[in-house]
Amino acid sequence: TDRAARSAAAANRRRPRAAERVVHVQIGRLEVSAADPSGPGRTAAARPEQTGRRAPTLSLDDYLSRGEKRD
Repeated sequence: TDRAARSAAAANRRRPRAAERVVHVQIGRLEVSAADPSGPGRTAAARPEQTGRRAPTLSLDDYLSRGEKRD
């Protein structure tokens, strides 16, 4: 009976919990507006250089015109 009591007491003890990970999330707002690339103060020398990236295989306009809905 003493053994059973110790076993029951051990079962009632809480197991140590695993360390919790704390994650901080900040949700902000980003506003983007387009500007006319040929606007005032914009010269050919002021344009950014090519990045060496390939052109997309599907343009944004083509993608949006497909009309597929996402959940």
